[in-house]
Amino acid sequence: MRDEMDARLWAVHHEAFSGSIETGLGALRRGLEKVRLGRLIPGQLIAVLLAAGFSLITIGGTVA
Repeated sequence: MRDEMDARLWAVHHEAFSGSIETGLGALRRGLEKVRLGRLIPGQLIAVLLAAGFSLITIGGTVA
């Protein structure tokens, strides 16, 4: 029952969620482009931060 409710909520809200994630990542990228980080490319930094964030969320979810 819970899976069905989650699936219905996702179907209704996934476009808004995707749009907000895209807007947030775009703002983060524009902000990082203003900061000179030497040879580090902002896209790479975003990828590293996202990977670390997903890892922390996954590990935290399995421990809890």
